[in-house]
Amino acid sequence: MNGDAASDALLAAVSLWLAWRVLAVRPGFALGSGLIGFAALLGTLEYLGFATARGPHAFTSIVAACAGLPLLAISLQWPQGITATRMTAAARFAVFAGGFGILLVGILQAALWAQLVPAASALLILFAALRSGRPLALAGALVLAASFVMSVLGWALPPLNGIQQLHVLMAIALSLLAAGSRQNGEPSTTRQT
Repeated sequence: MNGDAASDALLAAVSLWLAWRVLAVRPGFALGSGLIGFAALLGTLEYLGFATARGPHAFTSIVAACAGLPLLAISLQWPQGITATRMTAAARFAVFAGGFGILLVGILQAALWAQLVPAASALLILFAALRSGRPLALAGALVLAASFVMSVLGWALPPLNGIQQLHVLMAIALSLLAAGSRQNGEPSTTRQT
């Protein structure tokens, strides 16, 4: 397995595992994480050489950037809000934000939108982490922000390339955010049945 595929597989595994673990107690966070994980899963297939995954990977990457990351930000900033606590509200948000992202980025070729939305989401996540005062949440927010800054600036720490670094740092950031942003009384990312 090449490095790009391995790093995307790591991001997919972490994101989808987190989505499953918190689905019952944090549906907004779970859906945001799941969207990122699904895009990463398709990215893994593309990097493994499955050419038919290229289009779906591009599509789901736009949805993950324009709906998944904002869902994470909203869920962390307003953990008691309807979008964070109800799957139907989170799904409506994902359909609207993802559809708008596809319209702007995929159809109108406004690629900057797929960079502005994740940047704004990372800033909102950082603000939420600072406000919470939880060290793990703050560490996750800082790692997420650093991953985007390093990606934009084209900085990569060897032996990783820029894509691999982004995937690995996002996986670390999501893990820290999930662990550090538990609400009072909420179990530690365990799925409730």
